[in-house]
Amino acid sequence: MHNKGVVLLERPTVFLAWFALASAALSPVWQLFAEGYMEALVYIVNAGAALGSAGVPSLNTTATPAVIGTAFVAAIALFVASPYHGLAWKIRWSTSTLLLLSAVHVILLSVQIRVAAADLEVLREAPHSFTTGRVLMPAAGVAESGGIGAWYWLFPLLTTTVWFVAMQRRQPQD
Repeated sequence: MHNKGVVLLERPTVFLAWFALASAALSPVWQLFAEGYMEALVYIVNAGAALGSAGVPSLNTTATPAVIGTAFVAAIALFVASPYHGLAWKIRWSTSTLLLLSAVHVILLSVQIRVAAADLEVLREAPHSFTTGRVLMPAAGVAESGGIGAWYWLFPLLTTTVWFVAMQRRQPQD
């Protein structure tokens, strides 16, 4: 419903039903792309680490991106279930959100690599630090205060923010 204020959903239960159906339909589709997505992501992160600074370890993972997959599925389902907008709008905003989430995923993985490298450096330097009187800041404190914990709250927050902004924009009929 378009009014002069904030665009709100007219029938939230219908929206939630469509969102649940779209999520259920998209979940198996994500499984087809999950491994390729993770391989591409690892390649990008490792290439960035190699270009960025020497001595940063490369990322080697076989973990399935389950947490990220649910974020992607939810992001697409959110736009699919959105009323009052055509297919082109839904594809455009879903794609924008997925690109944003992927960029954030690359950044968070890069931060994790740097935190792991800093932790290794602290462990390597620790005995020497005690004898020289140098004070070292444990990298684990940095990891706990930010970066790593962002996985669980940042993706839903970004997706919801992009969706809210997209819903406020009036679109010509597609």
